[in-house]
Amino acid sequence: MYRFKGFEEAGWAAGVAGALVVLQALAELDFAAVTSWEVWLVALLGASVRAAAGAVLAHVGRPTPHG
Repeated sequence: MYRFKGFEEAGWAAGVAGALVVLQALAELDFAAVTSWEVWLVALLGASVRAAAGAVLAHVGRPTPHG
């Protein structure tokens, strides 16, 4: 059973955000994108969506008292 852990989810969100920024910079072959606030904003929003999805899955996937 999955249990939502805030600290671990925050770590994953930070890791995903960093990976999204690096991957976008590589995809565009524009390493100046790493210092662009717009790229970081999109990456942080994407990572936040991932963390929120984890929270929703933890809530939806929890066992019910009736089995």
